[in-house]
Amino acid sequence: MLKVISELREQAKRQKRKIVLPEGEDKRVLEAAAYIKTEGLADIILVGNKEKIAAISKDKGFNLDGIEIADLESS
Repeated sequence: MLKVISELREQAKRQKRKIVLPEGEDKRVLEAAAYIKTEGLADIILVGNKEKIAAISKDKGFNLDGIEIADLESS
């Protein structure tokens, strides 16, 4: 099982897809986004309010450097 997961992770790193995650203000989504970006599995776009996302990520200690945020209210 671990070999399969390892192979999938390596394939994701090679293909480097872009993933759009809605509900970017949800701490679980932010945690997942930070993990995916840190592991280099994909490029991430979060959808949500930039200020709220920044506040939550700072409070929870999530590093969102290099993650694009699409704020639909201000675009």
